Amino acid sequence: MIENSKKICDLHLHSFYSDGSLSPQELVEEALKRKVFCISITDHDSIKAIKELKDANYPDCLKLIEGVELTASYQDNEVHILGYLVNSESDYLNKGLAEAYQVRQIRFREMSERLVLQGLRIDKESLFKSVKNITPTRLHLAKYLFKTRQVNSIYEAFKRYLNPERPGYICRSRFSLKEAIDFIHRCRGLAFLAHPHKLANQDWIARFVSFGIDGLEVSYPTMSSQERSFYKRYALKNKLLLSGGSDFHQFLNKSREIGSVDVPYKWVVAMEKRRKKIIESKKAVEIK
Repeated sequence: MIENSKKICDLHLHSFYSDGSLSPQELVEEALKRKVFCISITDHDSIKAIKELKDANYPDCLKLIEGVELTASYQDNEVHILGYLVNSESDYLNKGLAEAYQVRQIRFREMSERLVLQGLRIDKESLFKSVKNITPTRLHLAKYLFKTRQVNSIYEAFKRYLNPERPGYICRSRFSLKEAIDFIHRCRGLAFLAHPHKLANQDWIARFVSFGIDGLEVSYPTMSSQERSFYKRYALKNKLLLSGGSDFHQFLNKSREIGSVDVPYKWVVAMEKRRKKIIESKKAVEIK
């Protein structure tokens, strides 16, 4: 049996059901290659990867934390909320994600129109077909512009067109920040603020805590050591849980490879204990 201190975890991965490049099974295979013990596939507004793996009976030697990454709006800014240990069989969860999918499809089409107005060439039929059954994101648009040689890099696509305050960007989501947190709680999950160092305003974190957030993502590839220490101290001071992950999408950067960040298994244990305590105290509502 592997000691808890040696169990490698990665609680922030993406499959091709959102903006990742690998299938859920390929993610599992890569995790096993890297001797990762526990993973969470947190696709944007989607749990299709979780359902696929559960149907396929993924290996017993790999622990899977059911997760999702919700896109929420707060003061005209996009904020990402990680939901862990959600009940993927919940009709309430699936209905909410279906609504989020529709909002994303509309947003994706409107952003495409904005890019056309900027003089860019968009083959709408092929582009929309490519995201028909997955969660469409800005990264899909960035990859399209790079593939069609209208930008020199994905980074340039975001910088020129797709970042906030750029001509192709639209801030719209199914959930407000508070709604996203409440939604995860109603699905018997725990809500975590993803990559807090990317927030437009750090003062917002205190407000999110007042909204009932359960934890912070404190271990992330682009966080400095000072930022990691700060968020850990902040979380512990406010009795918040800790999480972390590579935010893996594709094989581009070694710092973002599966299992590349320090995520102790004790953080997972703490999550499970907190969730169990909440359920036992009847503060969570099962929606069937």
